Amino acid sequence: MTAPLSRMDRLQIAVARGLKQAGQGLSEMVGRPIRISAPVVELVPTEDVAIRAGGPEQVVVGIYLGVTGQVTGHVLLIFPSAAARRLAGMLWEGPVTEDDLPLTGEDVSALAEAGNVTTSFFFNHLSDDSGLIIAPTAPTVVEDMLGAVLDGVLAELSLYGDQALLTQTIFSGPSGDLTGQLIFLPHLSTLQTLMEALREEA
Repeated sequence: MTAPLSRMDRLQIAVARGLKQAGQGLSEMVGRPIRISAPVVELVPTEDVAIRAGGPEQVVVGIYLGVTGQVTGHVLLIFPSAAARRLAGMLWEGPVTEDDLPLTGEDVSALAEAGNVTTSFFFNHLSDDSGLIIAPTAPTVVEDMLGAVLDGVLAELSLYGDQALLTQTIFSGPSGDLTGQLIFLPHLSTLQTLMEALREEA
């Protein structure tokens, strides 16, 4: 007889499947195949997030969204600056560059829409698997040191929870693979609600 899956096992499976669906949604948006995989999914203490995601002094592009509904908190898609520029070029078919140049309006628009589509499909899948209402807000794109990008949400989250879901995300497309982090910072009580609600067959 197969042992029942733990709550963490169910969460890891749901996250991986949710990001797979997000890749399908992104592929439909840009008209080219893009796959999103999640080789690493783990819960980490909030104070360790910056170190585990690359270090607080690393310059990154972050796509930030709030999370509302029966699960609340924050979600960030984080990419090293060079990878973010490559992703933007991949999405809008502009020049794929890793030069340290300011993000163009097209870059910001492409990254914001990528964050919107990715998180919408991701949370739709978690909603389907849990029966809970989960919805992201409109995206905001920022470029700064990782510590500065995280400071605000971690300060607010420290009042409500002490764990973050850290997911390595690999975007695979025509120009190769790009690695970033999806950081889900839920309020503690709603994280427990989500983990308890995920179905065994997720």
